[in-house]
Amino acid sequence: MGYATREFYEESYLLGRKPKLPLSEFDYWEQTARRFIDQFTLNRITEEILAGEDAVSISHCVCELAEFLYMNEGNENKQSESVSGWSTSYRTGTEYAICRRHLGMTGLLYRGLQDASEIYSQG
Repeated sequence: MGYATREFYEESYLLGRKPKLPLSEFDYWEQTARRFIDQFTLNRITEEILAGEDAVSISHCVCELAEFLYMNEGNENKQSESVSGWSTSYRTGTEYAICRRHLGMTGLLYRGLQDASEIYSQG
């Protein structure tokens, strides 16, 4: 179950812009991005959700994240590096920031209790 197709990437996400990742590699990077999304959403995305009102937000998220991961492959999250001064700084949270931008209003990133009955059912 993918969260976006190559066709969605080309037609709905890019909207005529030049792709940042080769179309021949889209499936690999979509799968890689999906793993991040599943981690951040606690595996809440189901086929039912993909058929619902949040499907476009999820697809846009996976497309942007796939592009980001492709463009930063091998960077080891380095933001900047200075060889002579031995200074290296790393970016953190960029993957989550992309997900928050697209999925923040969907409830998929919520990490708290869904309702108070969850508290009482555990005890």
